[in-house]
Amino acid sequence: MSEGNKKNNREFILNARVRAYQQMMPESVEFRSKERILSEEDKQAIGRAIWFVVKKGWGCSTSVQRVTGSFDNVPTGVIEKGLRQTFPEGFFVQLAKAKNKQVAKDMFDISLDRV
Repeated sequence: MSEGNKKNNREFILNARVRAYQQMMPESVEFRSKERILSEEDKQAIGRAIWFVVKKGWGCSTSVQRVTGSFDNVPTGVIEKGLRQTFPEGFFVQLAKAKNKQVAKDMFDISLDRV
């Protein structure tokens, strides 16, 4: 398989994951002790945050902060709660652990290169 096909396959898989998670987005979230039915703009904001998580590998708070600037009418809490309800419980904790483990491996590999 050529390098170009590998990249296209990876992009296809990532795009499929984004769409799958976006379809799992909740219809409503609890916000300020009330049930809030998500508007189309709310769903777009949460969908964009999902994209940042899956495609960029960003955590929940980073994705939410990035999206908040583009969607002024959507409260940060709505985006965060929608994002957390979309992904499985404990997803973001495991994502952080995996990223920390990779950083440690990268630092160890760099230190070995210098020896």
